[in-house]
Amino acid sequence: MANLLGRTPGFLDPTRVGGVDGFFVYAAGAATGVVLAAPIGYWAHGGRELLTTGRRSLGLPQWLLFGASYAVFFPLLVGGFFLPFALLLFSLYTGVIKPAGLFYATADTIMLSPLRGLATGAPFLFSAMWAGLLFVIGAALIDRLSAAKGPGSITVVWTASLALAGVVVAAAAFTPAALLARLG
Repeated sequence: MANLLGRTPGFLDPTRVGGVDGFFVYAAGAATGVVLAAPIGYWAHGGRELLTTGRRSLGLPQWLLFGASYAVFFPLLVGGFFLPFALLLFSLYTGVIKPAGLFYATADTIMLSPLRGLATGAPFLFSAMWAGLLFVIGAALIDRLSAAKGPGSITVVWTASLALAGVVVAAAAFTPAALLARLG
């Protein structure tokens, strides 16, 4: 959202995309974040061992590497795959593309995804660096909490995870659009 607002020319007031239009755009970003965070969480917790063997939390170098990976791959995935598919679904929803043409449009989107990942994803790089930083802070905190042993530790992890997610969503929803435009 900050990236889209940041593309607003200086002589215009940035406004958020709302309604159905916004749902498709924001869902593309959220889906990209989930696709990146899931394997990182899996690797951070020891792969198949997960939470069963009393693991230690990761150190700062590992989390910085994960954050840098998140920041590099987010623009490529959102620009090459998730945003084009969200726009394809939006076009289907609005009737621009008929269901019969969906196969060809999907094939076109898949074939062009490497090029679009670079061309469309490049403008998202600056916002992705902020997202990578927020990801490192939140994920490292959750990692430290999840490595703790105790009867209520899993409750603390879930509470912290939901609280961090709520803070990020609330900040994106209630921060003035002009400030988000300067960040994006």
